[in-house]
Amino acid sequence: MDQRLATYILMAQHTTTVLAVVSMLFCFSLMWKGIKLTKEGQKQTALSAARQRLMEVERINSLITERFEQEDIPEEPLLRARHYINVPPRSFCDDRDFVVVVHSRLNDLETRSNWRRTYGSFQAMYRFALVFVVGRASTIEEKASLGSEVNIHEDILEVDFNDTYRNLTLKNIAALRYVLVACPEVPTVLKMDDDVAWNMEKAAKLANFTAATNKIHCSLHTNIPASRDTKQKWHVTYEEWSENVFPPYCYGLAYTIPRQGIIRVLQALQTQKFLWIDDIFVTGVLARHSAVSHVNVDEQYDYYPMQSVPIWKNSYTFALIQKCNIEYFFLIANSHLFIHKMTAAEDTLKSERI
Repeated sequence: MDQRLATYILMAQHTTTVLAVVSMLFCFSLMWKGIKLTKEGQKQTALSAARQRLMEVERINSLITERFEQEDIPEEPLLRARHYINVPPRSFCDDRDFVVVVHSRLNDLETRSNWRRTYGSFQAMYRFALVFVVGRASTIEEKASLGSEVNIHEDILEVDFNDTYRNLTLKNIAALRYVLVACPEVPTVLKMDDDVAWNMEKAAKLANFTAATNKIHCSLHTNIPASRDTKQKWHVTYEEWSENVFPPYCYGLAYTIPRQGIIRVLQALQTQKFLWIDDIFVTGVLARHSAVSHVNVDEQYDYYPMQSVPIWKNSYTFALIQKCNIEYFFLIANSHLFIHKMTAAEDTLKSERI
């Protein structure tokens, strides 16, 4: 009897062990399936996002073709509508008062990252949309790097031309065309270089004022002679520019242009010869031939902020800086935000002590 009982107990122990092993294997199976399902879900999400981006690129290119490709610019093939390779999502400028278009070098991820950490964090607060315009990624490394950036940030406008200094006019025109078709409800564009510090509150007011007055607002240059000295960075040949003086144009570090102004300067492309200096071409040549006027707000610009920080931070909207100082000058230009937060924090501490 005792031997039979011992046998039953041993069998029960073996059965329990087997059941435990089976249960463990079943749990592992469920976990593996869960991991596979999670990975599959992530893969499907990534594929869905990629499809949406592709659909938006196709939509934008279709709108660009419909609106601009029929324009008669036979003598200037450079000014014809360009193909867009990557564009922001369809909703990126929804419920925004202005679009900040930043001219960026293709491989300058560091500067774009600094912009995103600073100005990019306040887009909703000041009702603007931020987009970086670059030329075509050509190498495998460039495509991989930019592709990763597009997937994460969705704020890149990549256009089909070489990303060179001499193609800044193409970059400018492509950005204006894009905003015109992609953001029909946005009344103003703030064009910026990436080595600029700016006060977001004042820039928002300037953008709104630009929309109301329907004029380009900028630091205006007048009676500037065309340089023929080949040692000068912005020299032009007589073939490129036959006049001795440039028309009034905006200093390109930052300017605001209203939607109607964009429409008119783009229409002027049909009759004008290409000029590679984008600020002179867009805000000078095209503005003159389309009768788009300027408002000179030079008092809002600081070209030497390192020597005049106390004056600039209280009085200026834009400042030319070194790109390595973006975060530093962001804090100075928008110190009112942080002073307000510090004051609020101090008030909270005082109330808690009481």
